[in-house]
Amino acid sequence: MMTTIAKASIALMLTTTTTEPSTTTTTESSTTTTEPLSTFITTAEPGSTTTEADLISLDSTDRGVYAIYQTKISKNSQRSAVGNLYGSYPPDQSPDNACDGNHLTKYLNFGMCFEDSHEVQCGLDTGFFLELKRGASLVTGLQICTAEDYATRDPLTISLEGSNEPYPTLILGPSWTLIYNGPSGLQKDPGRLTCGIVQLVNNSAQYKSYRFLVSGKRNISNSVQYSELKLFGH
Repeated sequence: MMTTIAKASIALMLTTTTTEPSTTTTTESSTTTTEPLSTFITTAEPGSTTTEADLISLDSTDRGVYAIYQTKISKNSQRSAVGNLYGSYPPDQSPDNACDGNHLTKYLNFGMCFEDSHEVQCGLDTGFFLELKRGASLVTGLQICTAEDYATRDPLTISLEGSNEPYPTLILGPSWTLIYNGPSGLQKDPGRLTCGIVQLVNNSAQYKSYRFLVSGKRNISNSVQYSELKLFGH
């Protein structure tokens, strides 16, 4: 069971959003330092309204967080194992760490590679899914936070899918509905142990379970890693 994430509030609006231009770095580690983005405010047009969204707790049910690799949007999930080989993640860097509210822990997955591999595809099509302990929730924004080392492992292209199917069928691709596929908010490297730009999710449906995947990363490395996935909504 994971530690409950403290509630925070951010302003979300699905009209016009002010963000910084996206850039890509190719350095192995970053020296950029910025403050973590715990909140963001969208730019309001005259006569428009904003709605506050809470930080959704990623406490899972007793079934836990299900690590996956070699998995694409709408396709069946392939379970990832513990280890340093093909399709695995280190025992102390499990997907639970991406849901615990602690930026000092991280989730790392080698995907189609081994620990000693350094290829473009390493760590891609990896992620996790979980069933929320709090029940059905409406996600309207998401945010990714970097880990403590190599910026080359940062996720740049991500997806989020939702489901209300019973847990045994969540392994199946048709159980999931795509609600976001696009930039992670880390196109401009914010530095280590830092959260990127919040990405708005144009979604009006509540789901009990969510599946998160990474399909693009910053540069050649042996894996994909991130310290936190944050979901905002109700």
